[in-house]
Amino acid sequence: MRVLHLATTYPLHPADSNATFVASIAEGLAARGHECDVLVPWHPDLVEQRPGGVTVTGFRYSPIDAWHPWGYAQALTADRSLRFDAYLAAPLAALAARRWIRRLHKERHYHLLHAHWFLPNGAIAASAWRSTGLPLVVSCHGSGVYLAEKHDWAARLGRYVQRHADAVTACSADLTRRVDRFGDGTGAIRIP
Repeated sequence: MRVLHLATTYPLHPADSNATFVASIAEGLAARGHECDVLVPWHPDLVEQRPGGVTVTGFRYSPIDAWHPWGYAQALTADRSLRFDAYLAAPLAALAARRWIRRLHKERHYHLLHAHWFLPNGAIAASAWRSTGLPLVVSCHGSGVYLAEKHDWAARLGRYVQRHADAVTACSADLTRRVDRFGDGTGAIRIP
């Protein structure tokens, strides 16, 4: 199976401790014989060549290399609101991520898209992927759900994710209850 992971945060290099849980998921699937690619925002410190069968691609969303506020725990303050420069970068990052998802899928013919974080990646992935007819899994790790609870615009995006994802997972019982509020009442965590 070929899987594309969309994340806003991933270890920038093998020794980085940021978002190692996302790397563990991708590397675990690769160790089981699946082809795994990870799509993340470009960062000047990102090492794209990795051991262990996972390919990491950094997508550029800004024409200015020195300005990269999207991802790598730079966009949020206290896991509940976006920094001002992240609001400015959001449309650029979302459009670039959608373009890259489609481009990579055209080249590699994935079987599954796995978006990490309810928002923004769940919404970006759903909008880019829905025309393929292929499964979309969204894993909720916390901050995207907290953002959806705090802002009406983010709650609307959360409901959009719930309608278009084939499976939604969360990393705790509390987060499961929180995510379920954005669904149709049938349960946010669903595994087909």
